[in-house]
Amino acid sequence: METAEVTRMKELVQKLNEAAKAYYQEDREIMSNREYDALYDELEQCLPSHPQKYDLGECEFHLAMVTEDFAAAKAKHEAMGCICYVNEEMGIYFIEDPDGYWIEIIPPRLSGR
Repeated sequence: METAEVTRMKELVQKLNEAAKAYYQEDREIMSNREYDALYDELEQCLPSHPQKYDLGECEFHLAMVTEDFAAAKAKHEAMGCICYVNEEMGIYFIEDPDGYWIEIIPPRLSGR
């Protein structure tokens, strides 16, 4: 059974994706930047208290990169200021590219190599 928080997260992701598609692919604005930012902030607030393990079935998609020297990569990304989310429990973190896309950084032990 899906929690109200997960349902809300899915709604937020859908709205944000629709707005991004309209803006970047169809050259039309369906919500203001302020509205978009408010939805994004709400979604971001849901993440730290998310009750379940990471699940791609939650309408998320992103790239994942394996680094042989996880600590060095994390230190470099911290210095660059591009880390947008850290999951200490899982031992992963995400960086955000200039277009706002998240890239998961994982150590070799989680990659199956």
